[in-house]
Amino acid sequence: MPEESDSWLMQARVQRLGRDTGAQRARAHAAEAGGLVATDDYRQALAHAGFGEVVYEDLSAEWAPILRARLEMYRSLREETVARFGEAHYKRYDRNYAFFVRLVEARKLGGARLYATVPAHQ
Repeated sequence: MPEESDSWLMQARVQRLGRDTGAQRARAHAAEAGGLVATDDYRQALAHAGFGEVVYEDLSAEWAPILRARLEMYRSLREETVARFGEAHYKRYDRNYAFFVRLVEARKLGGARLYATVPAHQ
């Protein structure tokens, strides 16, 4: 059974947040989604869990165009989404996802890949 810190570690993949209104809104949205975790918090959690060297790779620049394309794909499915879930659902999802994409494009929110070594048993 994983410890609480292990499940916390797996909840989100976030690189950083600024301190402006956009970041505050991101935190509010994150609370609904289970939380945002800063890269340094991931590193500390991995170290606390007993992992060795932690290597960090910023993926934010790669994610931005992927997320923008995904937003456009979702928007292309507007008719089907409205028919299945209603106009209010479509508008709410579109507004929230567009906000998320803008944060990533502005580098106020991002993603990272972390690699950690498992120390050899002594």
